[in-house]
Amino acid sequence: HLGGGPAGARLNLKLVHIESGARCHDKRVPEEQNRIMADHLAWMNFAYDEESRLNLEREGLVQGVRVQSNTAYAAVHMIAAKLLPKAKVQLPPEPYVLCTIHRAENTNDKKVMAHIAGAIEGLARDRLVIFPIHPRTKKLLGTYKIRLSENIRLLPPMDYVTFLAHLKGAQLAVSDSGGIVDESVYFNVPLAVVRENSERNQLIRAGKIIQLRPSLGAGLAEAALRLNPSALEAMRRVQAGFDLDCAQKISSDIRDGLN
Repeated sequence: HLGGGPAGARLNLKLVHIESGARCHDKRVPEEQNRIMADHLAWMNFAYDEESRLNLEREGLVQGVRVQSNTAYAAVHMIAAKLLPKAKVQLPPEPYVLCTIHRAENTNDKKVMAHIAGAIEGLARDRLVIFPIHPRTKKLLGTYKIRLSENIRLLPPMDYVTFLAHLKGAQLAVSDSGGIVDESVYFNVPLAVVRENSERNQLIRAGKIIQLRPSLGAGLAEAALRLNPSALEAMRRVQAGFDLDCAQKISSDIRDGLN
C-alpha cells in the first residue's frame, strides 16, 4: 500500500487496489492508514465484501468500485494444493491450539499483554498450545516478566508452508494477524481474533470467526475458555462464501475498465 500507491499515482499509472475498503476504524493502525491512502489514489477498487464497499461509499468512493471475493483465500488454495502435500512437517500427535501474537497495540502495553497471556493460559489448561513466537513478542514477555506455562510450547517463527501445515491441523487458532483470517477460513479451522477492532466484521457477525477484545481483561480468558467443542463445531458449520476464481474475475473487470 505505502510504496505502490503513491508511486503509481505519481507516475500517472492506473492503480488497482485489491481487497480495498477494509476498515478497522482505528487510524492508529499503520495498515489502516496505508489502506485509506491506497483506496483514494486508486483508479479501480476491489472490495472483498459488501461492508468494505459501504466503507468506500461513506468516504465518497463509488466510481470504479467492484465487489469480488478474497484473493488471499484463492492464494492459500493454490499453495495448499501445490506445496503442502510435499511438506515434511512433524505435527503434535495430540489436539492443539495454534497461537500468534505480534501487533504493537497488543504487545506494547504490559497490561494488555498480561490479559492476552491469561487467555492463552486458560486455553492451555486442558490442551497443548503451539506458539511460534515473534522475536519482538518474546522480548517483551521477558521485559514484562510474564511467564508462560509448560503446556504452551514456544517455537521459533515458522516458514509459511510449515505454518499452514500447523494451522490446517489445529483444533483452534488464536491470533491478531490479518492474513490468518483467510487461511483459517480456507482450512475451516475456528479462529479467535485477538483485537479491539477488526476489518472482518462480516465474518464475525456470521459466527465464522470470533473476536476476543484485550480490553475485557479477565473476561478475555473467560471468553477463551468458552471455546468448547460444540462452539468450535458451530463455527466450522458457517459458510464464508469465498470464491476460488476471483483473480480471473478481477482481471476481466480490469480489462473491461481499460476498454
